[in-house]
Amino acid sequence: MNMPTQGWQPVAQRITSPAIVVLAFGTGGNANGHRFLYLAPIQQAGRAVAPPAATKQPASLKTQLASIRDALSLSMLDLARLFGVTRQSVYAWMRGELPSDENSAHILRIEQALAGQRSIDWAGQVRLGQRILAGGKSVVDKLADDDPPRAVFAELAQLLAKEQEQREFLVSRISALKHKNIGEADLI
Repeated sequence: MNMPTQGWQPVAQRITSPAIVVLAFGTGGNANGHRFLYLAPIQQAGRAVAPPAATKQPASLKTQLASIRDALSLSMLDLARLFGVTRQSVYAWMRGELPSDENSAHILRIEQALAGQRSIDWAGQVRLGQRILAGGKSVVDKLADDDPPRAVFAELAQLLAKEQEQREFLVSRISALKHKNIGEADLI
């Protein structure tokens, strides 16, 4: 008999009496230690019932975390600080454990705000999460303090645009100076 290696499979034998499975899962790094229980019927009217979707990792959680990490050039420690958890908790989320409801909502808010900033060219920018914004706080610190992500990313975009203008100005000045020096050398 070929046994599948992945996914949920129906129960092979019919169970005529209702059975209950108790699934316990962690808080995804929530330090308060609360645990949640979910009662799931595995058999209903002689038919197998799939495990509840709430106990499965959303398909996009790992992608969302990777997107946030890549966009802001964050280390795993920075990503953990962003959500107020340990690195081990972030690694657990990447493996499929679910974060707390609060952290799930925070991940979604940040990812959606980043999606709204995709038109900005952040390529080549390093350690964006460590950039200091108004008030002397880094991007990670502001996001960890629950500042509105859209406002934080808008402020970061303004800072990057200003820096780009300054770079372009400096390049044009250096070019002009080089051109001027070459012209004077040719006259001698």
